[in-house]
Amino acid sequence: MGNNVIDKCCFDDLCNKYGYSLDDSFREKIELALNAPVYDGTSFWQEEEDALAVAEFLDFLRSVGDEIVMEGTIKHHRKEGEINNTPRKHKINNVFLKNRLLSFMNSLLTECTNGFEYDVDDAELFATISILKNKSNVKKKMPEGAKRGYKVWLVYDMLWDAGIFYQQGRFTQKEWCFIYDCAILAGWKLMNIGEGFKSGVGKEKATFVRNWFNAYQKQIESR
Repeated sequence: MGNNVIDKCCFDDLCNKYGYSLDDSFREKIELALNAPVYDGTSFWQEEEDALAVAEFLDFLRSVGDEIVMEGTIKHHRKEGEINNTPRKHKINNVFLKNRLLSFMNSLLTECTNGFEYDVDDAELFATISILKNKSNVKKKMPEGAKRGYKVWLVYDMLWDAGIFYQQGRFTQKEWCFIYDCAILAGWKLMNIGEGFKSGVGKEKATFVRNWFNAYQKQIESR
């Protein structure tokens, strides 16, 4: 979707045309927002992916006995004879440690799910896993327009918070167009409709950005 550094001179020129006074820190923040990956740790979905991982591991711990075998691939060998990129196993057979793990994972899942307690009822845990998996499936189907809309929201929210844009949730055509032009500078493959934010040029740019933002809003509402 774009992964370019926004040129300082081009950005300054764009700001002058729109009448915005934005220093270099804003250029860097806008660049990061418009190039932000949607599904990694910086995305709004990550909290649900984390919660699902915790819930599934807690379910595993509840379903097995006291003996647990863990296996991984060595990436940083720690003792003589170990070789990187080879398997390493570790066996846990300790009731105290197993109970501590269960207690910690209960607390962690409670934190990940905004305070809901999971140390009593397995039915609630199963229901949570099912809900989180369904949301994960929705996430994977997130359309390209909604991905762009998420990044539009990041830029708008930042500029509104800084007092550059004035009414949160109520874009003006000028604001839509500024984000469109910034996206071009950030490497998004968009039509070069023309300069400015007035008349037909502005209306066309604004329509694109508004549609992306609306697609993102619909995706949020469907969660």
